[in-house]
Amino acid sequence: MKNGQSYYQLNDVDDDLKSFLQYVDGKITEDPFVQEIHQQVCEIKQNEKWREEYMYMSDKIRLIQQQAIEEGREEGREEGREEGREIGLTQGLQKGQKKIIANMLKQQLDYGQISTLTGLSEQEVQEMAEELKEKNA
Repeated sequence: MKNGQSYYQLNDVDDDLKSFLQYVDGKITEDPFVQEIHQQVCEIKQNEKWREEYMYMSDKIRLIQQQAIEEGREEGREEGREEGREIGLTQGLQKGQKKIIANMLKQQLDYGQISTLTGLSEQEVQEMAEELKEKNA
């Protein structure tokens, strides 16, 4: 709407459209088209078969929505579990690497030799060695 105007106040909206929008907003107008729509709506509301079909479809839609929500939740849980496994694996590998490097340092291998054997850079080996020293201090 322009500048806070409602559709009732807009000059460029067709009168039939205004009447229809008023009906949708809960106001019954004298417009013949709106009167016809209102009559059809009242008849549909009174038709037991249509009401049953509406309720069936409404329940079916609600069930589909609930299933979709549960599927989304399960996908999220599975992604979380997968991410957790990856993090755990990475942490386990790092812990294992640190143990291997600690053992190599105990055998008095230098950073270059450890780097060659592990595939880590000398800088990474040095950082792990410093972490181990701090941890054991």
